[in-house]
Amino acid sequence: MKPSNKEIIFNAINGSRIEINLLIKEASQIAEASIRLQSRKHRHLFQFISDSYKEIALDSIAELFESVDGTLIKLKKWWERIEGKKRAESEIEIEFRRLVGNQVNDYIFLRYKEKDPSLSKIIRNLKRAISDQMIDGLMLSTKNNLISLETDIPLTKQLQFEVLNVYICNYLQEVSNSSDVLIALRTIFEDHLPEYYFSKVSDVATITRQLFLLRSFEMEDEEDRFITDENLSQFLEQTINEMKTKFYAKYVLKEKLSTEEFMGLFYAVSQIIKSNYSSEHEEHHNFFKITAAIIPDLSKDEYMKKYRNPLEYFVKQTRQHLITEMKKEFLSVLKINGEGK
Repeated sequence: MKPSNKEIIFNAINGSRIEINLLIKEASQIAEASIRLQSRKHRHLFQFISDSYKEIALDSIAELFESVDGTLIKLKKWWERIEGKKRAESEIEIEFRRLVGNQVNDYIFLRYKEKDPSLSKIIRNLKRAISDQMIDGLMLSTKNNLISLETDIPLTKQLQFEVLNVYICNYLQEVSNSSDVLIALRTIFEDHLPEYYFSKVSDVATITRQLFLLRSFEMEDEEDRFITDENLSQFLEQTINEMKTKFYAKYVLKEKLSTEEFMGLFYAVSQIIKSNYSSEHEEHHNFFKITAAIIPDLSKDEYMKKYRNPLEYFVKQTRQHLITEMKKEFLSVLKINGEGK
């Protein structure tokens, strides 16, 4: 009688060569199927990788079968974490497929990162935004490169790549840069998930890259081509005035903010955006510190309750409008010069 997958995994972990070979064959088939699916859904991940799907599959699962003193260490830790002995056969199969899928995602990401420096830039921006507290409410585990809500409880549940992708893609029209993606991620955590959930930085970066491609951005570098020191001030002043007009009734007339608070927040918006794009301005990463410099005696709690959401919203809306207007100008110049259609 053929042993069950549960028995094969258990015996392989403990060094049985026959079961190890069977498990490698099973894992490579799962990995190859996952790679074929991803190659259709995310072609940009494979444009730099020339290996065959079978070669990628075998390379991606190799780490699972590293042996120390006759024991498959990584698989043993996974088995203990999921309490494999207590699980039903069907549950073990699902968990094993998930494990292999994660290995594939991590491997493709690492291969892609080696060839595409723009992905590394996204990762740096994501980490910097969290570590410098540019985005409040999120924390980064530097040891494992995990992102979660700020919490003291153990992080025990990973938000899987496919699920995270679906969630964040709902924000397609709202994201223009890495900070916007983190704000969307924080909203997802706060509105839909318990505190013990986390996401991998690599997953968030890959999805961010995908979103930028879908939005016809070539990363934040593209914004740099439209926004220069020479024309930033003119466009930003015009944009700020338009945003003030747009939001004055909603925030001031409805008494959500006083006139002084409203004007102060838009001053903060101008400083934040100038620091993003202009080499002449000092970089500002921490929204709270900028706001505290404008509003006297502002505590962190008061900022979180009253000012964080409108400030982040104003920054996002202003940046999006600014980029849109400057892209229009850029394209009109190309047309005048005969470089565009």
